[in-house]
Amino acid sequence: MKKILLPVFSLFFLMLLMAACSADEKTQLEDIYQQTLTASEELKNFEMEAEVNQQVEGGEVNIPPISTTLHSKIQLEPLAFFQTMDVMDQEVEMYYTEKGIYFKDPQQGQWIKGPKELVDQLNTVSAHQQNPTEQLKQLEDFVNDLQVEETENSYILSLSASGEGFNKLLEEQLNNLPEAEITDELLNSLNLHQLDYTITVNKKSYYPENMTVDMDLDIEENGTTINISQQMEAAYSNFNELDNIQIPQEVTDTAIEMENPM
Repeated sequence: MKKILLPVFSLFFLMLLMAACSADEKTQLEDIYQQTLTASEELKNFEMEAEVNQQVEGGEVNIPPISTTLHSKIQLEPLAFFQTMDVMDQEVEMYYTEKGIYFKDPQQGQWIKGPKELVDQLNTVSAHQQNPTEQLKQLEDFVNDLQVEETENSYILSLSASGEGFNKLLEEQLNNLPEAEITDELLNSLNLHQLDYTITVNKKSYYPENMTVDMDLDIEENGTTINISQQMEAAYSNFNELDNIQIPQEVTDTAIEMENPM
């Protein structure tokens, strides 16, 4: 299930900074898209605060609603991040750089170094899922499905999507995962009922300031339909203002190795 939820979540991040569907707004749409693409190419780092609420229904296992809050400092080149994640009242700290991935056991307080296989997997997907330029290029065919509203300081971009056309986009993002993760059965099991999002873009910088996402998705698994409903609110700040993200020496010195769970 986690292998399915990761690309579903990453789809929202991929669908940033698009605009209008009417003929009168087409020129403005193309300008916003190109300006945003240029800004994303210059983006080096940023911070993100997010809250995610998820409900899963169907199947044999009863899964309670899950609430997650995130605070991330993200560096794009080379890819690195520091993240604190609070899931069901348990806080997990995590570092990721080219040197590896380290996370802190919330119960024992012990730093753990992830296995090489996990690092390789993150390296494989990071170019598509973390690089705004690549993400925006993949969305060019979907520009006319979005709307734009202009305020004094911002562009407010929104989407209400459903149906097979957006299943195709979801499949494209799944194909960015390592080949071992992808099967025809998985691709054929997805049914996107609804995806609504709103993103506020700063007029001056063309960087995203806020984003909200509501989605509803069905997955067919072993003859059973599993429904996933997810709501996300995120705020972005401190663009190109962060220091280089490095793993503290104390973390690397005290971490224990985690065996590959696969």
